[in-house]
Amino acid sequence: MKWRVKELLFSVIFVISLFIYTRNQRQQFLDKQILPLDAYFCLENGECILLEVADSPNEQKLGLMQRSKLDPLRGMYFPFETPRRVGFWMYKTQFPLDILFIFDSNIVYIEHNASICLELPCPTYTSKGLVDGVIELTAGEANRLDINVGDDVRIEYFKRVQ
Repeated sequence: MKWRVKELLFSVIFVISLFIYTRNQRQQFLDKQILPLDAYFCLENGECILLEVADSPNEQKLGLMQRSKLDPLRGMYFPFETPRRVGFWMYKTQFPLDILFIFDSNIVYIEHNASICLELPCPTYTSKGLVDGVIELTAGEANRLDINVGDDVRIEYFKRVQ
């Protein structure tokens, strides 16, 4: 009898734990990340792109997941303290992107029109060498704004009023 009570108690605890875990996992994918516009970079033609800055590992992991769109002249910037090879995927991203890979303030590679991926496995879009930053824009923005490999990218941060 004691064994059945323990077994029943364990089963109830397991089911509750599983429910909480799946609810948290589901909520993680339902939540979309919208970061403040903390930085910008200006193009030679004078237009400036406002950037959300994903600088923590969790912010970089979520990126633009679950977002339905990104306005023109808006992007997400992923800075890396140490230059490295990186790979980006489009899992749970709702719209295609242009991915600008940056090293030493220069665009070294552009992945145009990276496709959405709603189910695993997803393709990975990788830098062709070391990068110290990545900018994601709505697909077509790089062409529309005449952004090319070799262009300078000077990221400027907004000064926060304390």
